[in-house]
Amino acid sequence: MNMTAATTDTNGARQARKGTASDGGGAPSDPGMRRCIVTRTKKPREEMLRFVVDPDGRVTPDVGMRLPGRGVWVLPKRDALAKAVKTNRFKSAFKADVTTPENLVDMTVGLMDRRIGELLGLARAAGQLAVGWEQAREFARKHPVGLVVVASDSAEASRRRLERMGNGAPVFDRMDSYALGSAMGRERVVNALISKGKFAEMLAREAARRDGLDEPKVPNGQRARKAAFDASDREG
Repeated sequence: MNMTAATTDTNGARQARKGTASDGGGAPSDPGMRRCIVTRTKKPREEMLRFVVDPDGRVTPDVGMRLPGRGVWVLPKRDALAKAVKTNRFKSAFKADVTTPENLVDMTVGLMDRRIGELLGLARAAGQLAVGWEQAREFARKHPVGLVVVASDSAEASRRRLERMGNGAPVFDRMDSYALGSAMGRERVVNALISKGKFAEMLAREAARRDGLDEPKVPNGQRARKAAFDASDREG
């Protein structure tokens, strides 16, 4: 038997196992941390976005962090993910000739929205979510509130009322009443409360990841000036 070849094979297998375990950014001293392939920032894995390569060689978002195979990680920031796509950073991170979809940012946003909707439905099925004023009031008397859910199209007075009921709990307000209703098996849902526990914690964490993927908000004055500049540029 060729001892050199055997040693090389063993080392290669060891390196492959090490790469799989660290999942593209961890280290033995901090196994729960992952490094962004764009910014090189290290964060807990729950605060990052994971990507894998599907059987066809395409980069795929793994928002639930459960898909098989080696993963690489990106900060949940729109500009970081857009840069990873534009500069083909996934190819060097995976050390393979992978295909990066041009719409990867929008794909990730869609999957994050679907995951949040599924978590809301699971919280309701588990009896940890109360919908509507009467249910929410009674729910708040019996359970410590972990998350206040307010539709993005609700009235400001309704929002303040529910926030008082939540007694300082974080507020989730990124879905409109129809999207909330769809997640909870109703036509519309304007407000809801979720008790303290895993679903409230997971939803707050997923909302924070999703928020970073939003388009940057432009102040009204800047938006108007940009529109005027674009119009004059077209005319010129």
